[in-house]
Amino acid sequence: MRLPKGASYRFTRSDEGRALLSTKNTSLDEILSELAARLFTGYIRVTVEIDAGLEDGYLLLCSGSLVGAGYVGLETVVGAQGLEAVRSAWECEGIVDLYEFNEIQLQYAVEENSAALLVPVDEIMAGIEAGRVKKQELEEQRKEEETEREAAKRESEAKIEKEEPSTSEEKTEDPVVDRAALLKKLGLKDPDDEFTSVVLQSFNLPSERELSKQSRSFKREILRALKKKKRFKELDLFITPSRLSESVLFEIDVYVKPLKKGTSELVETTIDSVFESDLGFPFEKKISVSEG
Repeated sequence: MRLPKGASYRFTRSDEGRALLSTKNTSLDEILSELAARLFTGYIRVTVEIDAGLEDGYLLLCSGSLVGAGYVGLETVVGAQGLEAVRSAWECEGIVDLYEFNEIQLQYAVEENSAALLVPVDEIMAGIEAGRVKKQELEEQRKEEETEREAAKRESEAKIEKEEPSTSEEKTEDPVVDRAALLKKLGLKDPDDEFTSVVLQSFNLPSERELSKQSRSFKREILRALKKKKRFKELDLFITPSRLSESVLFEIDVYVKPLKKGTSELVETTIDSVFESDLGFPFEKKISVSEG
């Protein structure tokens, strides 16, 4: 399966408090059940070693639901056969990694792995929306519970304070402190124009829709530039944009074959040349080159 790398997701077992890194630590069904409760979107990767070498299984999830599967070994199988192969591999000794997706990364994964899907694309898209709504509901519920706990805590403290006699002397009003003197004492200074500019810039970053459109444009330009080199039998890439506090990060996963000495440098130089155009907003790049 061709998948954006995603963000590494740390999964720990609540009963034992340890990282789940081995197939021997737990069952696949236990992981799927826990990830369903967390409305997890991303993929599980299991790597096992057999006589012929290492083999990898992949399970794609959308809002906690299993929607795709693939297995890469002596032969590559996807869909229902891929899921069956992953379950069989789980009986061997292996390591487990989890990677979380944002919505853009999930859409890329669905588009690039249609043969590996276990459910229709329309159902996956509906799952994205349903997951978004459910996460919002859970977040609102969490905030309500937190507000209720804080209110109960304040009520308890007020009751204790009322019951205990006050022995402290009446507090005097705090003296008025000059702002400039306080800043000087603390070693601080008023924000300058550069700081203000950076803060304002964070409000001028492009929207998710605009970033998705820009990424597709970059993908076409990079592929066109790389294909001119005529050095690759196979070539594909993913660009995953994400908004940071003050800039945009473009994570670029490139898959090439063959991957020879100097290929990574050639790919990175080509990508840099495409990104030389002025985007009108600050950005960073993170490039990964692997044989695909």
